[in-house]
Amino acid sequence: NHDETFTGSAGGGAFLNGMPITVSSVAAPEQAALATGLPARRDYSQSAMGGVARNLARWHKVRMFGTAATSLAYVAAGRIDAYQESSIMLWDVAAGWALVEAAGGKVRATLLSSPAVLNFAAANFHLLEAFVDM
Repeated sequence: NHDETFTGSAGGGAFLNGMPITVSSVAAPEQAALATGLPARRDYSQSAMGGVARNLARWHKVRMFGTAATSLAYVAAGRIDAYQESSIMLWDVAAGWALVEAAGGKVRATLLSSPAVLNFAAANFHLLEAFVDM
């Protein structure tokens, strides 16, 4: 959407065009919409993509918005319930990470390699448990 400004600060809340926003309250993946992406430098073989497909099948809907920043802003605003991406760079998620937390959401990030390659997920507290094996 155009003409939208997402802002937030630790302890100060998150806002869309000055109006408060919060993450969704959906508690189960089979009722939730997941945003994701397929990173560059990924193995797109049939065997590798089979695991991706099995993971995505747990969710009610799956969407790709094209950028981590947009996906995380939508999680913060409750427009999408969760975001997950493997092998993403820290700088791709840093601002959205802060925004999701300011909106009451939670993040799970696992460092894969230096300098800053992560497995990353963001959602409300209940949905974040779906990423426990990350």
